Amino acid sequence: MMNRENAVIKMHLRRYGIKETAIYRRDKQQLINDTVEILNNPKISRGTKKSILSNVILPEWTKINGRYKGCPNWSKNALDIFLQRLEFKRDGQELTEGLFHEQIVPRKLLEEILVNQDLVIDDNKVYFNLFKILTISEEINERSIKKLFDTYLLGAVVKKEEHELLREMPDRFFEPSHKDFGNVWLRYLDAGIELVEVVWNNKSEIIGYNNLVPAIDLKKVVSTFSC
Repeated sequence: MMNRENAVIKMHLRRYGIKETAIYRRDKQQLINDTVEILNNPKISRGTKKSILSNVILPEWTKINGRYKGCPNWSKNALDIFLQRLEFKRDGQELTEGLFHEQIVPRKLLEEILVNQDLVIDDNKVYFNLFKILTISEEINERSIKKLFDTYLLGAVVKKEEHELLREMPDRFFEPSHKDFGNVWLRYLDAGIELVEVVWNNKSEIIGYNNLVPAIDLKKVVSTFSC
C-alpha cells in the first residue's frame, strides 16, 4: 500500500514539474535549525523528540555527503575491500556488500544527551552535565548543537564483522577526570579497528586518504570552540 501511495505522490510531483529531492532536501544548517526548534519546543513530547532525532536528523547528518561514497571515515579493512571492488569495475550493491555505515558515537547516546537534559538521575542531571561539558554551553542553540554535531555526530563505513565488535561507549568516555573523556574514537580504539580519513572530490571519487584518525584531544577542542 505504501509503495502505491509513494507512486501516486511521485506521479503528481512529475505532473507539476516538482523535483522530489529539491522539496525535501536539507543541508546541515537546516538540520541544526530543526534540532534547536524541536528540542526547545515544550509542546513536543520527549518521545516524539527522540523519534525525530533517531529516525531523521541524526542519521541524515552522517549521510549528508553519502552513505558510502562521500563518507569521510572508513575502517582500513572496509576501504581495502572497496578499492579492490572499484578496481574490478563493480558498482551498485556489489560495491558495498558486506559494508556498514554506522555512527562513531552511538546514536542512542546522542539522543539521550539531547532529549533528557532535564532528567534527574541519582540527584544529578547526568545528560545536561555531559552536554554542558562537551559543548561548553548550558543552552540548546545553533552554536551548541553545531559543536556537538560537528565533533560527535560522525559517520564511518566498516565491515559488518567490525560493526559487531563495536560495543557501547566505555565508561571512561563519561569521566571528566579521565584522559579518554569525550574521546570520539574510543570504541574503535578499544576494538582495535584502524580508521582512515578518506578525501573525496565533488564527483564522489577518492583523491586521497590519511592514516589512522587520531584520538581527539578534548583540550584542543575546547580551546577551538572558545575562540
